[in-house]
Amino acid sequence: MHTTFELVTGMGSILSAAVLPPAYIRIIYIFFTRRKYRKLECYRIMVQMGIVQLLTVPGTFMTGYKSVTGTDPFSIGVLSIKLYGVSFKVESLLSLVLALNRLRIICGLRYPTLVHDIIIFCSYLYGCAIMTLMVSSCIEYDLPVGEYLPKYNISIPYTQRYSFTTTIIQLVSTGLTFTIYMIILSYLIWLKSKTERIKKFEKEQTILIYAGVRFAADMTLIVVYNYIKVPVIFWIEMCVMFTYFVNNLLLPPLLYLTLYKGIRQEFFACGAKLGLHCKISRSSETGILSGGSNRERIYQATKAGSNDHTGVSL
Repeated sequence: MHTTFELVTGMGSILSAAVLPPAYIRIIYIFFTRRKYRKLECYRIMVQMGIVQLLTVPGTFMTGYKSVTGTDPFSIGVLSIKLYGVSFKVESLLSLVLALNRLRIICGLRYPTLVHDIIIFCSYLYGCAIMTLMVSSCIEYDLPVGEYLPKYNISIPYTQRYSFTTTIIQLVSTGLTFTIYMIILSYLIWLKSKTERIKKFEKEQTILIYAGVRFAADMTLIVVYNYIKVPVIFWIEMCVMFTYFVNNLLLPPLLYLTLYKGIRQEFFACGAKLGLHCKISRSSETGILSGGSNRERIYQATKAGSNDHTGVSL
């Protein structure tokens, strides 16, 4: 028999998996389809980070499904949770590449971007390797009956080594990312001390805020999950899992929309365009019914809609 808390948190997980991804997908779509974003390496990296983070959606949904029904059909929940863990590890390496990109651009370092491509390739190779290990019999990573926080079975020798190695890699990559952003921040402060106003500082401070918030969230989750023994109590385990959901599906799009004005305008521009098309359609129908000049009425509606849309254009 399920408690009210289990049902509420389960439905919350299911709704999170259904409601949160569309906004993130919209932002990724903007990065991918707009040439002004796509031509910059930093946004191409952000697209890949977003896609990797969206791989956590099945795990989010199945966690809620198991909480509500108490079942895991065909072990889909276990597989999706394993994919969840892999995506979290790969995303930390991609964050390191993004930090290197900012360091290269802002500090004027001269080295080929092929270095970034190699690290990205190794990140995906690393993700495929650990996913293969997790679905094999060498590593046991499962959701025990009656629990909602996945755990490693460290009684298996390979599992203990795997957990230790992947945790160290994640801690090192996250620590390097933070160190790089601190170097960038120090460099910008040094530049600002030489002049009253520098354009770079104002342009990059949003990226530094984004990186700082993500670092704090990622590092907290790494420490809590790997070094703090969480009691086997349902509501505590679900709270920990919800922090993962928020970190991967809510926090990134929220930061993008809050910190980046251009992305925010692009994100909400579709509504203005839809309103313009509706206005043109209504004007066209009115022109046909009244017998007036249809072309003239469409022109007037387009002109009026363009004036309405000016406020949200880039």
